[in-house]
Amino acid sequence: MEFLWPEAEKWLLVAVLGLETVMGIVGNCLVLLVKVMCRGQFCCRYWLPFISLTLSDLGCSLLIISGSFLAMLTGGQRSPWCEVVSLLKFAFMTSSIGSIAILCVQRVIGRSSAGSALFVVMVTACLASWVTGVVFGSVPVVYTWIRYDSAEMLCAVFWENSYSDMLVYILCAFSICIFLPFLLIVFCSLLSATSCCSNSNR
Repeated sequence: MEFLWPEAEKWLLVAVLGLETVMGIVGNCLVLLVKVMCRGQFCCRYWLPFISLTLSDLGCSLLIISGSFLAMLTGGQRSPWCEVVSLLKFAFMTSSIGSIAILCVQRVIGRSSAGSALFVVMVTACLASWVTGVVFGSVPVVYTWIRYDSAEMLCAVFWENSYSDMLVYILCAFSICIFLPFLLIVFCSLLSATSCCSNSNR
């Protein structure tokens, strides 16, 4: 059954989504511009995960949030745009949490993370987080599990068919793309906090 937003709520959501889209695009473009134009003035060793995180946030603002904004104006998202948005949404989410996990690892390793060997590992890890997101994001598209949900203003995975297959997919995607990076973030954050406490005690 099609969900219809009340007219007042619809235009309020249009205004909020439009503002969020503009702020996301302008903000992330400014971050990238400052990083590129003033790169000689920064001593940050952690620029790689920051750039990856900024790109995923910019992509989210350009495609996902703006897609919801346009869906409110036009009455939905249709194939194949719906499938593309769903795939990229998963890729952006996975790359974001992967970039944060890589940043946490670099903070624990410290200055040596800027070395050439470890830097190659960091580049590979950033690329892997993007590729993993694209791979897992493409599974619902291939199995045609994607439909537009007007109540949530986005294209979502629906569970009516192939419940067991979807359950396996969700468990695998959550474990690999969300849970493992989250454990890494928590572990590295605890190590950093312990190191800070020991340094302050000295």
